[in-house]
Amino acid sequence: MEAVFVVSIAGILVGMATLALPQIVSRLRLFAAAHEVVETLHTARVRSVEGTRQHRVTFAVGSSRFVLERREEDGSWRSIGGERRLPPGISIQSANSGAEFLFSARGECENGTIVLANSFGAVRRVIINQRGRVRVE
Repeated sequence: MEAVFVVSIAGILVGMATLALPQIVSRLRLFAAAHEVVETLHTARVRSVEGTRQHRVTFAVGSSRFVLERREEDGSWRSIGGERRLPPGISIQSANSGAEFLFSARGECENGTIVLANSFGAVRRVIINQRGRVRVE
């Protein structure tokens, strides 16, 4: 009788965990996406300073796509590493500054915020200040 009770309780706990699993996975993907964006912005800043050429990160709002680019001597932009995508279920909800964050040769950037969201409505904000420093909220 006690064994049946223990197995029943274990089954209920497993069922509850199974229902919560998609939300947990989605939150982890959102966390990873925010840090991927931070890493890309940091890369753009570092490359701008060390190479004395402007770099920018452009976001496609409403999608999961963004791209890191370098300004060439002729003024055109060249993609570095191709188009990047956020993990499944994560999208770029909004991005100010025209969804384009341009880093000068001094590593400076216009203030801006990129808002990432998952399918459950959770959001993470990636914030850039004028000195090019990036943080996640």
